[in-house]
Amino acid sequence: MPSSQGPDDEQKEPYFLTGKARENTLDFKGAIEAFEKALEANPQNASAHFELGLRYEKETDYSAAIYHFERFLKLRPDSDRAQLVKDRITQNKMELSKTTVFGPLTQNLTREFEKLAEENKQLRAELEKLRASQSGFAEQVPGPAHQTRQAGASGARQPTVGPADFGQSGTVVPRPGGAGSGGEIRPALRLHAVKAGDTPTSIARKYGIKLDVLMAANPTLDPKRMKVGQSVRIPSP
Repeated sequence: MPSSQGPDDEQKEPYFLTGKARENTLDFKGAIEAFEKALEANPQNASAHFELGLRYEKETDYSAAIYHFERFLKLRPDSDRAQLVKDRITQNKMELSKTTVFGPLTQNLTREFEKLAEENKQLRAELEKLRASQSGFAEQVPGPAHQTRQAGASGARQPTVGPADFGQSGTVVPRPGGAGSGGEIRPALRLHAVKAGDTPTSIARKYGIKLDVLMAANPTLDPKRMKVGQSVRIPSP
């Protein structure tokens, strides 16, 4: 949906002005943070998307640059910068293809994300059972006597209930199944709890992963409707 504001209004936004000022002092990380704040204030700020596209391009984060340039085109399809932005998108995709075997990687990632989504679904179902069985459980971490339970006939030990199960920022969530029949322990899935001011870009940067990898791991994540406390899956770098 095209932006209802003109470029002049967008560029007068306080965070946008802060971003430009920080660029002038070569504080590029601070500039990125300021432009992201401008988008939090107004997700349709096409000028902020344009500046972030340029900034990420210089940081060689081509996937992030492509994302912001494409958002700019959607908001400003008739801009006199439109052709320039299209050319930059093409160039960034070429740069991205130099370091990524795009087709096979995409297929592998898709399969991995589908697997993660299914395991996360199973984990949520298990958590619901645990919540229902432990009346009065609130924000306190259960004592040792309540942290494990035995599965019915098999006697298999189930995942421990703790802060990690509830997706606190930076914690590791055990995948269902635990150790296999051969004693192998399956890898863990990290979850990030959204905080005030978080954006997909800032979360990806925090965990050292690409923006497109984060978005692919969270296909239902809407950057415009992120809520404090919302869980975001963090794939391994």
